[in-house]
Amino acid sequence: PAARPNGRRTWRPRCARRPGPGCAERIARLTGLHERIARLTGLTTEEVRQILAGGPGGPGSGGGSTPTAGGPQGGGTAPTGSNTAAGAGAAGPRAGGPQPRSRGPPWWQRFFSNRASVWTAVLLTGGLVASIVAVRYGVADPGVLAAGVVWWPGRRKAARQLRLKVAEAEEPLAQAVQAEELLREAVRRHELGLAERLGWVPALGDRLRDLGRTDDEIADGLAAALGVTPQRVHARLADPALAGAVALPADLDRAVADAGVTADALLAAAEAAVAQRSTALGRALVPLDGAAQQVVLARTQRNQQVTQAAVAARNAGVLAGAVRRATGLTRAEVKALAATPPTVRDAARAVRDRIGALLRAVRNGLESGWNAVRAGGQRAADRWRAAKVLRAQARDVARLRAAAGTAARLVQREQRAAARNVTPEQLGWIGW
Repeated sequence: PAARPNGRRTWRPRCARRPGPGCAERIARLTGLHERIARLTGLTTEEVRQILAGGPGGPGSGGGSTPTAGGPQGGGTAPTGSNTAAGAGAAGPRAGGPQPRSRGPPWWQRFFSNRASVWTAVLLTGGLVASIVAVRYGVADPGVLAAGVVWWPGRRKAARQLRLKVAEAEEPLAQAVQAEELLREAVRRHELGLAERLGWVPALGDRLRDLGRTDDEIADGLAAALGVTPQRVHARLADPALAGAVALPADLDRAVADAGVTADALLAAAEAAVAQRSTALGRALVPLDGAAQQVVLARTQRNQQVTQAAVAARNAGVLAGAVRRATGLTRAEVKALAATPPTVRDAARAVRDRIGALLRAVRNGLESGWNAVRAGGQRAADRWRAAKVLRAQARDVARLRAAAGTAARLVQREQRAAARNVTPEQLGWIGW
């Protein structure tokens, strides 16, 4: 009997525990397998036994051979050349032992079967060989190979410093440009105010007509007062729409509204208004030249600083594209910079120096740590020696104190013994 997972016990034949010749036949006979197969297939039990045993008429007979075990109950074995072993291997459990492993094609066949991998390797190799040949014969810049370095020490830091320097150089130029733009806006505003004088022509012409002036006299007087040609005055007198909707200045508006004003006074008021606006325009134009010079100077300084920063960045290994994007220079300007971009040899030397510096720092740290440990050990040894000497001195002092105490006790003991040996007669003599 054998235990099931649910706790019950079932019976298994001994041959199931210990396989041997004819075990399958005995298990089939005990479990009624032949009868069930015969019931399902419509065959007789003997035919089922012969088929399972590999007898005549069975699929594994191998050409009409008979079992060699003497009957259907014996576990018959098929002769050499039959397919019984194959059928048993397919139907029954697989025999123990190592099985043949399925091996794929070699790695070179798998690599060359992938066309993308082959073309990638070919292109990378061809590009590397072309770069080396171009640098060797002077066709390309030595920085071409340096651009292919995966890790360049200090390149990121140099690019960050380049952006910071460019930003610092842009600040004074932006401030100068902003100041010039403010002054130009003021000049533009005064210029527009002065250009409005032609818009005064319809209102002044109507008032001068009321005062008895003819159109020719009005055109000549207003042209002289406003500082324009008579033709432009005639055009606005003929078509007031050319003047547009313009408001008169406050002083000139009061002069036009004055009922007792004369034509000469009105022309004088118009001339004074024009002179006032012309003076304001002149005052606005005075600082504009200085602002323009400041812009030119700031742009020159900015270009110099950007060029110096670009040269320093190229010397530090920053790529030409990054320099061009950070500074706004063209390809020709970046190529014309007086810089010596590092090559692969420089990169290797920088990497070697970085590794050497790191190793030296590690060695110095270890040496300083070892020196600290030695100093601590030396201090501990000195303390131990000093403590040893101090303990020896303490022991000597203790011995001396013990000897003094012993001597004092002996003296006291001797004195008491001597005092006990003195007789009264001796005491009397001593007292006498």
